[in-house]
Amino acid sequence: MFLFEPKLFYWLIALGTILILVSVRYLVKITKKGNWLSFITSPVLFFLGLTLYATVLTNRFWLQIIFIIIAWFSFNYFRNLFNYMHQGTEDEVARLDNTLLIGGFLTIFSSSAALYTMPAFLNWPFWAVLLVFVPIVFLLFNQFLPLKKTNLNTAGVMLGLNVLVLTEIVWVLSLLPLNFNVLGCLTALFYYLLLIINRLHWRNSLNLKNIKTPLILAAIVIILLFLTARWL
Repeated sequence: MFLFEPKLFYWLIALGTILILVSVRYLVKITKKGNWLSFITSPVLFFLGLTLYATVLTNRFWLQIIFIIIAWFSFNYFRNLFNYMHQGTEDEVARLDNTLLIGGFLTIFSSSAALYTMPAFLNWPFWAVLLVFVPIVFLLFNQFLPLKKTNLNTAGVMLGLNVLVLTEIVWVLSLLPLNFNVLGCLTALFYYLLLIINRLHWRNSLNLKNIKTPLILAAIVIILLFLTARWL
């Protein structure tokens, strides 16, 4: 709709965000299980991240795909959240956890890809971009904690390290003359790799043997991206 009436874009963002907040609050309230604020991060950031990414695209076909993806993820998230709230079995926890993982990956890709364009489009200094990026990363790592049984002090240290490491990686990537989509892919890949390390840590199985395969696969993907990326 906003393709024909651009002024409706901001109304769409506001309406979509309010709808998500009300829906999550309702689902959590009727089950009285946990704090509803703990479960708003993924759907809200997913919606805002992909909507922001849509603003830097010019092809209407991809714009439609973006909003189909938003609808698909929202449906799956609320379905898994409902099942988790009502049943709470290990399978439902795992399904919700995997949904958060997929949502986090796509959110990091879309939001970081859009943010990489801000210095050129809005003449922002990159430190201003990092000020927007840091809270997004913090929330995306923190969203898994309500599903995990872990020591809060240890979780806080890991969370701080994750945010610091990924922020530094983003700053380094911003210096490369790469297309914003490629930079977004690399950022999402590093986020995913850090998340694997976190998951192994939560399971008390973080060791060289378990981390070797993800590191090798990540290195292969990064090399392929660099070899096939379109340099500016």
